Amino acid sequence: MEKKLSKYIELISGFVEYTIPVEEFESKYLHMVKKENYIFQDNIARIIETLFSDTDSYCGDPEIADYNSENPFRDIDELELRRRAKVALEELKKV
Repeated sequence: MEKKLSKYIELISGFVEYTIPVEEFESKYLHMVKKENYIFQDNIARIIETLFSDTDSYCGDPEIADYNSENPFRDIDELELRRRAKVALEELKKV
């Protein structure tokens, strides 16, 4: 499991540390989770799936994005995605 988890930690770390651009993170993370065939413990799966949902909610184009805080299905911007990724990273490092 440690090797499987390390690839997530490495990708998220690169994004949080600004060495991976948001578009690359979005593409790689969504693909990685969709193709994952390993079943993680519930607490780890919850973190990975929550960040998947957050990443899927990312929209970097303000022309089409819906950032309205009253919309429960609103898009999130890059800063918010980085903030959520940092939280996920900290949680994953604790397990």
